[in-house]
Amino acid sequence: MPHKILLILPAYNEEGKIGSLVRKAKKSIVSGIFVACDGCTDRTEEEAREAGAIVSALGKRCGVGNAIRRGIDYALEKGYDIGVIMGGDDQDDPQEISHLIKKIDEGYDFVIGSRYLPGGKTVNQNLFRFLTTKMYSAFFSVFAMKGLSDASNGFRAFRTRICKSMDLWRSDIDGYELEPVMLFEAVKNFRFAEVPVTKYYHKGKSYSKMKVFVDWWKIIRPVLWKFWEGAWGNGGKSSRRAAI
Repeated sequence: MPHKILLILPAYNEEGKIGSLVRKAKKSIVSGIFVACDGCTDRTEEEAREAGAIVSALGKRCGVGNAIRRGIDYALEKGYDIGVIMGGDDQDDPQEISHLIKKIDEGYDFVIGSRYLPGGKTVNQNLFRFLTTKMYSAFFSVFAMKGLSDASNGFRAFRTRICKSMDLWRSDIDGYELEPVMLFEAVKNFRFAEVPVTKYYHKGKSYSKMKVFVDWWKIIRPVLWKFWEGAWGNGGKSSRRAAI
């Protein structure tokens, strides 16, 4: 039975990139493309619609986690069995989605792309980004007790049903926190794999909206609290989504 695959693209002011990405994605194996605009103030929303995407737009910034969650909600409600997350900044190649789906067909529940596995590569990556992503992967691997080569990579595919048992519907992970929480729960509780992919950094264009220290702390802190919950029990209030 063919998969019904939703590509989820969180986006904040990606005019000039999002349209190109949506058009390329329409030539891939996905069934639908969902662009979650996070309070965009440029033509990201219009550009995405013109290119043929389903668009969810909010009038204010709520965070990338909130945007991804809207995509997951849509996938669950519309019966998509696989979700794929990519950044809306055109750094990933939609044609490589099939590489991640192949692993899911082999029995995995959650697959993450890696620029650092043999066969993966980066284009125009600077030294600072190389060092910080490698260090974060080492940090994540230690606390998750699972080896990952590229834990900060946002290119991911997953069976949507596994999200129902994840702690993703809590208001304190509306920002960058949601992605490490999702990854931590996936590698601890489900079958996961990495596959080699290519990451493109476009010359002359900003390739990260993360603020050094402030936003990196937002992806470090959830790993620490998930480790603490695992070691000492869940001291927080769960907000797992009810089954649909």
